[in-house]
Amino acid sequence: MRNEDRAIADFIEMVRASPNARLILTTREHIFGQALGASERLRQAGLDGSKILLRIGDYSLRQKAQILYNHLYFSDLPDTYKGALLASDFYLEIVKHPKFNPRLIEWLSSFSRISSIPASRYRDFVRDLLRDPSEVWMHAYEQQLSDAGRSLLLAVYSLGGKAEGVVLQPAFKKLHEVRATRWGLPRRPEDWATAMAELANAFVRPTGKSAFEVLDPSVIDLVNAVVRKAPENAVDLVLGAIDFSQIKRVWEVGKIGVAGVRTALVQHGAPIASAIENCVLRTHRLVAHQDGVALIEWTEEARVAEILSFADVMKTQNMLDVAKRLADAMLAAWLERGIMINDGVDALRALEGTSWAPLKFPALERQLSERLVEEAQIGCRSDELREIVSVLDLEGPANAQRLAALQAAFENSRYQIASAIDECRRDGDFKGVRDDYELFASTLGVDISEELERLDAAHSEYSDYEEQRADQMMDEYRERQHEARASEDNVRDMFGSLRSGPGE
Repeated sequence: MRNEDRAIADFIEMVRASPNARLILTTREHIFGQALGASERLRQAGLDGSKILLRIGDYSLRQKAQILYNHLYFSDLPDTYKGALLASDFYLEIVKHPKFNPRLIEWLSSFSRISSIPASRYRDFVRDLLRDPSEVWMHAYEQQLSDAGRSLLLAVYSLGGKAEGVVLQPAFKKLHEVRATRWGLPRRPEDWATAMAELANAFVRPTGKSAFEVLDPSVIDLVNAVVRKAPENAVDLVLGAIDFSQIKRVWEVGKIGVAGVRTALVQHGAPIASAIENCVLRTHRLVAHQDGVALIEWTEEARVAEILSFADVMKTQNMLDVAKRLADAMLAAWLERGIMINDGVDALRALEGTSWAPLKFPALERQLSERLVEEAQIGCRSDELREIVSVLDLEGPANAQRLAALQAAFENSRYQIASAIDECRRDGDFKGVRDDYELFASTLGVDISEELERLDAAHSEYSDYEEQRADQMMDEYRERQHEARASEDNVRDMFGSLRSGPGE
């Protein structure tokens, strides 16, 4: 919204053009993916090739120990609790645990959060917390929250764990209304204020000017556990959705092994199909990002691609009817506009991938294939032509006309396609561009010699630069490697200063 993506992309290009400037942009991986999904400009900015993903596993033992040490040093934990962590080097078990996470360390070192746990059980509590963070939250969710509080937490969860207040409030209102109707829950005018007061700084926290986000990722683990435990919660979330992204998140929970979720959705038939269709037919859908939400405009092709994945699994007449209506709408839209190539390819793949016989529409597949070829001839990027070539059958005499059309499309967009060479920022980028060109040469029979020469020259220049940079960074690299090999003895020395007395 408000061209924020353009401002970011323009700034990145300005930095790239400067010989003296460097930009380091830090974010979470899921936020980065959402940004690319929300913005065509950012997808074309070549950010993915410059990405370095830092995982918890990338931290050295000493770095993890420093995180725990700092939290304990500045915490308000009584000495008996600190002693439980220090005794028998239990802190080593924490920093070496595969689920070590700075946010969990913050939780276990806050006395206000664990004061109900006696010191004698503190170590068991820490082990349980590391094993399954959702267990820490479940008692509070089931026993300490009101019905309105649970509705609000479910709404936050359905919006990806973060949302602007102007989005969260109507999402809560719709979901709470659905849950109250289905389960006979009481409703009061002050439910929003009551729920927010319950959750604030306990399950959610304010962020930015008017947004809210879960206090900790383990809150998401909690609601995942709630949905697994009672799949009817998933039905509530779909019936109470105000945006398709909420439904998609619930659907993905069922996809990763929670069989009861999809079973529950199928059993509710027509109401579920109606809720899905209503959200798909909105002009836009919401995608969460660091500062709130972004609006992505639907295309008819994207609607068809999404609905087919639901209908093919649910196999209900209601969903079949929805799929047919959306397919008819896509055909009608082509009378007035072009086709978004990548969305069209997604729709074609969805059509070809359906296993339910009533969803097989061979005539629609042919029309969609022809439309993609026509659009490519008007103009296309490298990634768009790659997707088309990958999905269409170009072999044999029967496809000779289609092959000739895509050859012409390549020639018409040769310079636009070659712009991908200038966007290469890593070895993987150069390999990807080379793979694309080799695909075009092998499938379309086009001459790519000039482009490969240009690609090799650019790659050579990049490699020379990387070698120089590697030499400059070697000393720093060796220092990091030395730090990463810190022994357990070093960690013991570090924690020795926390011991409260000679008896420890």
